[in-house]
Amino acid sequence: TIKGRVEVNWVNNESELRLTVEIPANMLADVYVPVNKSSNESVSEVLNSNKFNLVLIGTTNNYAHYKIESGKYEFIVTH
Repeated sequence: TIKGRVEVNWVNNESELRLTVEIPANMLADVYVPVNKSSNESVSEVLNSNKFNLVLIGTTNNYAHYKIESGKYEFIVTH
């Protein structure tokens, strides 16, 4: 983006999905974390130094929708 680089990485194994997102300063982003509600998947943990920059907007059968401010976040989904 014009304000800096947005980075997204993920690792998916048999027990969990780890989604890492980094947003540049002075930006907002919508993050859709894949979950499968029919299999009882959920976002079990969000790692971030400042939890106040994170708002869960809602959850559907396939995604948990978050609004985040600048910073680095790691979303962990247990299978």
